[in-house]
Amino acid sequence: MVAGAVGSRGQLVVEHAEGHGAESMLALSFPVEGTFVGLAFDADGPLVIPDVSRHPTYGFDEQVDFGPVLFVPVVVGGAPAGLLAVCRRLGRPTFTARDITTVEAFALHLGLAHERLESRESRRRVTLMEDRERIAQDLHDHVIQRLFATGMNLQVAVGRADESLRQVLDRQIEEIDDAIVQIRQSIFAIRGAGRPAAPSLRARILEIIERVEDHPQVRPTVTFMGPVDLLVDGELTDDVVAVSTEAVTNALRHAAADHVELTVSAVGGQVTVEVQDDGRGMAADLDGHGLGNLRRRAENRGGRLEVAHNVPTGTRLLWSAPTP
Repeated sequence: MVAGAVGSRGQLVVEHAEGHGAESMLALSFPVEGTFVGLAFDADGPLVIPDVSRHPTYGFDEQVDFGPVLFVPVVVGGAPAGLLAVCRRLGRPTFTARDITTVEAFALHLGLAHERLESRESRRRVTLMEDRERIAQDLHDHVIQRLFATGMNLQVAVGRADESLRQVLDRQIEEIDDAIVQIRQSIFAIRGAGRPAAPSLRARILEIIERVEDHPQVRPTVTFMGPVDLLVDGELTDDVVAVSTEAVTNALRHAAADHVELTVSAVGGQVTVEVQDDGRGMAADLDGHGLGNLRRRAENRGGRLEVAHNVPTGTRLLWSAPTP
């Protein structure tokens, strides 16, 4: 009995073998194209070869002395993931209907076992990602924000200090800024570990914020709510990043704001981008300042864009769209 799984470059690799000739079968590989293995893999059900020795160039060679061979696909998640092959020595009788039924049942159990293993591994990965996400979120929401507050307090103190103390405070502010950068890098590393190569939504937005911070006196505050990296992906991620970039850039460069808050949330089947500032406000024409593009992105996804005056001054922009 031989069990195999599809490997790279269209080869089926023998992963497990039992019985006569098992040692010689282990680690063998068979092309999927142009062989009995390929026919069996693409078949909807079992495939019986009465005497495989009569077809030496069709997947089996002189290394094996098999006669009848029964192939049954191993289905995992609704698609064939491998093959179960039961081989009899040359000269033995072919497989009966009862034999086929028994092997099919065994292949079904193999597929279910694989699905359970994959499900268990998926749950383990999700738990690990949630733990990493919680740690990264704590670093962002608590540690970095406290450092921000400390740095701002020191900047206020700089204006009241004499020259010698001012130099000391400036150095300490630089140390805080360096620590914030290092913590953010750690957050990226934590969130990126064990994930696909594509950066997460959080990482992309934080990277954008780093790039648009060309106003030293204004540092946008970023807050994430809900499992944004799990619920927002694909082209929707591109839209959220583009909206966040445009809205924050407007507040910094056109509204002359002193304080900007960006909140990205994925709650209740909606992804929401909210930007609040204390600037001079936006023009009444919503097609100005690139807002027409933001409105089109929302409408294309069945969402909406709202722009209103903030209290007491500034603007509040709210962009939302349904999550998949």
